[in-house]
Amino acid sequence: MKNLLIIARYEFVSFLRSKYIQLLSVIFLLLTIFISYFGAIGAGYRDFLGMLRTAGTLFNLILITFPLISLIMGTISFTTDRAYMELLLSQPLRRFEIFAGKYLGVFLSLFVSTIAGFGVAGIMISYYSGMEGLKGYLITLLISLVISSIFLSLSTIISIPIRQRGKSLGVSFLIWVFSVIIYDLLVIGISIIIGGNQVNLLTIFSLFFNPVDIARIWGFQMIGAESFLGPSGSYLLSKLGGEYTPLVLGIAFIFWVIFPILISYKVFKNQDF
Repeated sequence: MKNLLIIARYEFVSFLRSKYIQLLSVIFLLLTIFISYFGAIGAGYRDFLGMLRTAGTLFNLILITFPLISLIMGTISFTTDRAYMELLLSQPLRRFEIFAGKYLGVFLSLFVSTIAGFGVAGIMISYYSGMEGLKGYLITLLISLVISSIFLSLSTIISIPIRQRGKSLGVSFLIWVFSVIIYDLLVIGISIIIGGNQVNLLTIFSLFFNPVDIARIWGFQMIGAESFLGPSGSYLLSKLGGEYTPLVLGIAFIFWVIFPILISYKVFKNQDF
């Protein structure tokens, strides 16, 4: 465990020293303040939105940006140069300690940058608009961290077998485009072709194959914005009920985190450097 934490600390410090991670926190802060203050100008308001309305507006943006950020950071970490990896493997370290330490270090750097940016912004918003909606805002932060852990796991299953950073980043970008843009369009197209009573079952079944869709439904339900769920989310909620839907989606989240890690670790454990 000590060796694992040492590797995690090294990865964590390396990313935090990066100007890009520091810039990321500043962008999170400014973006949240911008959305909260200017989000209602079209309706004639010039004041900060409440925390809940800010979270609802921010949520879709998080579902687009966080998967890409996590994929890039995970790929950078797990495609370190061969000399560094050979140095690590020459030490009295188990491969599990190296693998888990890298994953934990990258996740902690994402955690800190997220909390620093959105946390400071949340404090400022609550100062001007009050604490109402704090639960929804915190749930939004939680969803952002969960979606980060999922796509960080997916980055390991890409970068470890490929090992070349350029190719791994290219594949990561394609997976991001597929998850965020193409997948829903594909499901809609198939639904139109199939038609009939099978459409609702297809859309529900398809939700569990895309973590972005799972996060969208789970998050909007948890913050009390069921009107944004869409047809598939509303149908799922009507079938499972409000009590069991978060549990089912939570289990799906755990699967999306654990399954890629198990596969990529098995590859990493037997890999020659």
